[in-house]
Amino acid sequence: MLKAKQIVSKVLNRNLNKNIAIDKVEEPIYYESSDLYEEITHTEEITHTKEVDNVSIYENTSFSSDSDGYNSEPDFYENVNIAPPKSSNMVYANFNTRNSNYMNQVKEDSKYFLNGKRLPSLTEEEIIKKVLCNPSVREQKKEIKCLAGIVFGNSEQLNHQMEQIISDPEFGKLLSNTMRTSPKSFAKLAGFKKFGIKSPKRRTAEKHTLNLSMAIREYATTIKYSKDLVLEHHREKQKRFSRPVYMLNKDVEDILNLPPSIQATALHKINSTYLKKELTTFLNQINDRLSKRERTMIKNGDHKMLAKSMDISEQQSKKLIKLVTKAKNLHNGIKSKKPSNQKGIAITG
Repeated sequence: MLKAKQIVSKVLNRNLNKNIAIDKVEEPIYYESSDLYEEITHTEEITHTKEVDNVSIYENTSFSSDSDGYNSEPDFYENVNIAPPKSSNMVYANFNTRNSNYMNQVKEDSKYFLNGKRLPSLTEEEIIKKVLCNPSVREQKKEIKCLAGIVFGNSEQLNHQMEQIISDPEFGKLLSNTMRTSPKSFAKLAGFKKFGIKSPKRRTAEKHTLNLSMAIREYATTIKYSKDLVLEHHREKQKRFSRPVYMLNKDVEDILNLPPSIQATALHKINSTYLKKELTTFLNQINDRLSKRERTMIKNGDHKMLAKSMDISEQQSKKLIKLVTKAKNLHNGIKSKKPSNQKGIAITG
């Protein structure tokens, strides 16, 4: 309880944003783009410190947008103080670029809750495997086998041709036409014909050749549609995986980790404009990154299925479910506390 009160005090005594005070918050200006609210101005401060033996260099650079929209060039020379070495011997500084690059990468990765990923394209084998899992494809394949058994007396007669259709759906049209005009080119029809007399099986076989021709055409059409659907879904998944989810501000995380009773008290004492903006942005990033099915998994707390679907560890999956649930609850708490005049953003799940 003492720790929770300290967090509240800490949050109340410092700005939730470098440019926005707690007691008096100017309403930030946003524009709406792809369901995300973004602030139109941005300032970033970077401080570099290097120390080699008795040589100390301090660089403090501020980058901001000038009136022309370009980043103003920092003047390094006015802010650099160099202490002279004690002896006349030269001091050489060795910088390990490999370690520097590694540290930069670690710093870059720490900004993200979920990194953007490049998802490779599907191979032909993977596409076929997904297509064959389509219930409609399986059902129509079963129908063709049944009709082939009636027409040719062998349900496996067209297996090779059906595999060719999977690789090339257009081949199915040619196969369908051939079945309609010349079914005997595939194999001998079931039953027999002697002295102009046809057996019952032969009459049944000839009667079902047209049905088999139509079933083959429909099978080819379904294969093509299913392939296009698999590729479209994978492209959407590639887009979703490429979108990162940024870490929440440390102040917002502190509030999320407060006990519900203390959290409710804190919400009445702070200006929630910035807090609501941070939560809305985070939840929109979650919506953009996750599929509808994955958002349902979060709602149901199914961390195992979520980890498998998102290709992340179960530990990350549990953390994601916990964080999103807390963020949605707090976001709803802010909305109930003070209805917003802004256009609402749908937080699906």
